[in-house]
Amino acid sequence: MRSFFHSLRIYRHASNQLMMLWLRRDLQLLAGRDTAVDAGCGRFINRPSFKARRYVGVDNVQENIEYGRRLYPDATGHVGSILTPLPEQGDVVVCTLVLNNKRFPHDRTLEGVGNLIGAVRPGGDLLFTMGQVNAPFEAAVDALLAPCFARVEKRVYGRFNISTYLSYPLAWLMDAFPALRTDPKNRMLYYHAAAKKTGSTHQAQP
Repeated sequence: MRSFFHSLRIYRHASNQLMMLWLRRDLQLLAGRDTAVDAGCGRFINRPSFKARRYVGVDNVQENIEYGRRLYPDATGHVGSILTPLPEQGDVVVCTLVLNNKRFPHDRTLEGVGNLIGAVRPGGDLLFTMGQVNAPFEAAVDALLAPCFARVEKRVYGRFNISTYLSYPLAWLMDAFPALRTDPKNRMLYYHAAAKKTGSTHQAQP
């Protein structure tokens, strides 16, 4: 039953459901990579969406790592945070719903993004989300990513960020009609930085 719930990965908030739709598609396109790192993995709930040969979950709660390892014995788990260098590098690095979490120190947004960039192997991809609380750092995040990756795609969304049983059909509608995605009062960002450049550097300002 728990594995079935993980496979469904249904959010009550339509905006988050849209993000998950994009993430699943991107991870499918990146299938077959050697190592994927899921930063802020919680209880490994995103594990079924990852198509890499090896899954590495990183979370700052020991109980979450232990739970995830029981559910997915083939996975690797580390207790850690994006506020410090991640314990492993990956060909795919994912960090969703962490930077905009109310418990995350938002004044350290650039530090967190810098550590995520550092965890990506040359040629690898980085996928992460930010929210309205990270808005003051958007331009600086763009500047961090640009010299490190061959391509950076940024999608703006945030509409229907309310709890509803219609989240799944609303997400599909927003995906099909981009004009439905945005809310001026709730700017959310989905980043896909592709093909990290060999020898690229980054500097996370405090």
